[in-house]
Amino acid sequence: MWHYFYHPLEEEVNSLEELDSLLDSDRAKWVMAFNGWVMTDNPLRNFAEDSCCVYLRRELIVWGDSVKLRYGRRLEVCPYLWDRMAQYVELTASIFHAVRLDNCHSTPLHVAQYFLDRARSVRPNLYIVAELFTGSEHLDNIFINKLGINSLIREGLQAGDVRQLSGLLHRCGAHLPAGAFSNQPEFTLRPSLAHALLYDQTHDNEAPAVKRSCRDYLPSAGLVSMTLSAMGSTRGYDEMVPHHINVVTEERLYIPYAQEKFMQPRAILNKLHQRLSHDNFVHSFVSHNFNDVIVFSRFSPDTGDSVVLIAHSCFGDRGLSPDCHDHGQSPIKLNGVVTQVILQARTEFSEEVQKCFANEWQLKQALAKDPHLINGLVGQALFPYKDHLKVQDSQFFSIRKVPVHEGVDDEIILTDFPPGALLVLQVSLNPQQRKAFEHIMANIRLQRLYRFLLIGLTRVLASNVLLFQFDSQLRSTSCGQAVIALHRRESIVTETEEESAHEDGLEARVLNRIGMQLSLVELSWALFRCDLEAAWHGNREKCDSCYDVPRFGAFVYAGFQGIVSVLDQVRMDQDMGHPLCDNLRNGYWLPDFLAHRLQSTPDLPESALIQPGTALDRFGKACETLYNPLKLIPDYLRPSLFDLVTSSIHKLLVRCALSRMPQWVREANDKVQRLCVASLQMYGRVGNARLPPLHAPDEQEVILQNCSIAAGLPHFAEGMWRSWGRDTFIALPGILLLSGRYKRRLRGMNNLQEACCVILQYAGLMRHGLVPNLSGDGATVSPRFNCRDAVWYWLHSICLYEEAVLNQRVGQGLQEASPIQSIMHRQVAIYFPSDDPATALWPPNQHRAPTTPTTKPLYELVLDVLQRHWDGIDFLEHNAGSAIDEHMRQEGFRVSITRPWINRPTHNITSQKHSADSITSTCLYNNASILCRSMV
Repeated sequence: MWHYFYHPLEEEVNSLEELDSLLDSDRAKWVMAFNGWVMTDNPLRNFAEDSCCVYLRRELIVWGDSVKLRYGRRLEVCPYLWDRMAQYVELTASIFHAVRLDNCHSTPLHVAQYFLDRARSVRPNLYIVAELFTGSEHLDNIFINKLGINSLIREGLQAGDVRQLSGLLHRCGAHLPAGAFSNQPEFTLRPSLAHALLYDQTHDNEAPAVKRSCRDYLPSAGLVSMTLSAMGSTRGYDEMVPHHINVVTEERLYIPYAQEKFMQPRAILNKLHQRLSHDNFVHSFVSHNFNDVIVFSRFSPDTGDSVVLIAHSCFGDRGLSPDCHDHGQSPIKLNGVVTQVILQARTEFSEEVQKCFANEWQLKQALAKDPHLINGLVGQALFPYKDHLKVQDSQFFSIRKVPVHEGVDDEIILTDFPPGALLVLQVSLNPQQRKAFEHIMANIRLQRLYRFLLIGLTRVLASNVLLFQFDSQLRSTSCGQAVIALHRRESIVTETEEESAHEDGLEARVLNRIGMQLSLVELSWALFRCDLEAAWHGNREKCDSCYDVPRFGAFVYAGFQGIVSVLDQVRMDQDMGHPLCDNLRNGYWLPDFLAHRLQSTPDLPESALIQPGTALDRFGKACETLYNPLKLIPDYLRPSLFDLVTSSIHKLLVRCALSRMPQWVREANDKVQRLCVASLQMYGRVGNARLPPLHAPDEQEVILQNCSIAAGLPHFAEGMWRSWGRDTFIALPGILLLSGRYKRRLRGMNNLQEACCVILQYAGLMRHGLVPNLSGDGATVSPRFNCRDAVWYWLHSICLYEEAVLNQRVGQGLQEASPIQSIMHRQVAIYFPSDDPATALWPPNQHRAPTTPTTKPLYELVLDVLQRHWDGIDFLEHNAGSAIDEHMRQEGFRVSITRPWINRPTHNITSQKHSADSITSTCLYNNASILCRSMV
């Protein structure tokens, strides 16, 4: 056991009296404390300070080869020591490109920071490796962040059994799991583990021959070489030195390297480690299958190929003869077929060694240390190996073909695989899987190319920076023409072109071209629709609401936005155990759901949004074709590839939505664009929340007249609760006008047609000079006129509508709006010809004979509103009482609007002659504003 203190004195101290005498003399300044490590102590505390009792309590695990230097809290405490060590650090940094901070956890932070700053002043890109054992990731991160540490030293020999070793390899060398999401934004910073420099053995620990077995050298070296982290080793490992080489007291020399035995498989493993990183095999999976066998797989997300290493570790002393080991093992299922044996090697002992020694312990005890060279067991152990073999030439295993849904995979049965054996296999997807994988990746690459060229094609072609790079793609018929067509916003795709694109396997081409034909209402259906909205499709209830994931719940939206919002978080956390990932691995229900909800079905009514042959129907069929290859993909790859496909479709839909909005939206920042796209969810078609039909609607208005603005999601999404007059016209300017939905995008659609339909439909429900607050469901629930300010938001929306039309025409260099363009001349179907409930034509009554409503131009209804308010409004709601609101008192059903601010005879506005041309949006806005301010 080491002493805690060192005193370089000639005489020995053998009693307490002599020790007291020493401490009271001038010689006490030469007494020095040994350095060491304190278990479970706070590494941020200096255990050698005055306030610490570590030495007194003998809690220090002492190192007898180094003393604790007293730097103090600042340079002035001991200037000579700081300057001396600064010179040493700068000299070291000038010679080496990397340094190791040994015992970093016992070095005060402010001391380490100062000297590392001095080292970086000499070599700014100095690589810092630290031996850091704090017992806490939080404390590790404090040291890493404050000192700028590049890698932490970790050692494979620290694992005591195969389970601990599997966990260590997964933690240090498997940063991304197999099938991990690769669609990560480059700018996203996420918490991660510190980068590891994983050693098979470090210089200050026991050798594998002592801690485990002589047979563990080869498996440990192979497992470390398969990790994604940096790897290291110690001189003496390749020579199988069975004892600790003390770097302080050892004076013998290392033996020259021999290009035989252990060095050949080691060289192959080193090259494999480099190739796996170079070829982007960044996904990993570690499993402990049986006994001490570990299977370490590295996967490439670019090709779907994998490299599988199977190692039979050895954690105890075994016999030297291969007959002493059980070679029977359970089968190992592979995700594909074996194409090549990269390396097979094993640990053996010569027949002479087996005759002389009964076990490894006797062999190690018999090894005599060479007086001049550091010798090991490499002469007694053999490492027969073969590399780059054909599968049928290997004696280590046999292959059994296993039928799977997506073809036939290989299953490995180890036939001759004793402890100390190593097997590295090259595995590829089977032909069916590979074809499906390449099909998906080709579409993803094409979709990304579309997006790049759509966003920056004009800028790129103008500067000719990347024209040569994309020349081949632009010239190809399968890609270039589709990109140019997309950039020109071509909206017509013939069936022949679609069939040709499907045959070429380029559904992305079809999706991009059909996507440009989708209206904003159709885009709203594809992206959004909450559960209550999705359950009503057409004019009947349909059981295709939001998708429900077991152990997670239903998505917020039935469309792509509902899935992508969850995928974004799962992808960010790389949560492969999320219930959504389990659902995708277990079946194909979600891809089928997303594609089928966009397609028409025979039982849909003619008024439904999705009809056979429409753009949305064809878009859904293209999505189904794009999703179909997922059925042939191995289960572990399905979540990540589903994410790639779904995210690409979602980005396409968002891009198509933005292309229908004004230029200021397309050039705005990401937040503004997200708000504009989010506005799509509030306007759409719901079968059980109808507004009255328009008078003489055109083909497009037949669809739009069944659309409405939701008062809120999800509780005010359908039925009688969806359409509220006040909420509708408060939201209409932002949802239907500011977002630019009035721009002409489709053939046959007039400017502001969606906003126009909503305004005219509410005008048709006018009674008592008011528009309804609660519009009802258009079937059984009648409108309620219990809100006096809803009509003023309606008038304000008309003003903004007229201004939008005028600004659009001025922006296009046209003359001011003619009477034909003005909404004020549109004929409105009157469904309440009088205030008498008996004359109401809405909602339709099956006991009443169908009656064609009379019509009036909108400007007459506006004048009627102003006249009614001038005259005063006072009425009791129809059916007032518990039948319509069981919680309201009787006086709450009375609506009264008077004009107490003025005392002069009533003017009959409607009796005056007014030309429709004179009712301009500016005059109406001023009149409405004055009246609203007066009523406050």
